[in-house]
Amino acid sequence: MKAISLAAQSIEASAHDKTFALLAGGMESMSNVPHYLPTSRSGQALGHAKIIDGIIHDGLVGSVDDTCM
Repeated sequence: MKAISLAAQSIEASAHDKTFALLAGGMESMSNVPHYLPTSRSGQALGHAKIIDGIIHDGLVGSVDDTCM
């Protein structure tokens, strides 16, 4: 999705050479979405650490009923 938005911005800004066409695409791999460790940078001393599922955290939640798609 990021490649498509960058190509659209380039077209709008006329930042590309007019003799070439812009081609944008990509793929997604939901099985490779990581789990986030929010306290890993500052360090986790003792006790349980919180792990956040990247699929649920990054927008795969319905906007109407707030459930996982």
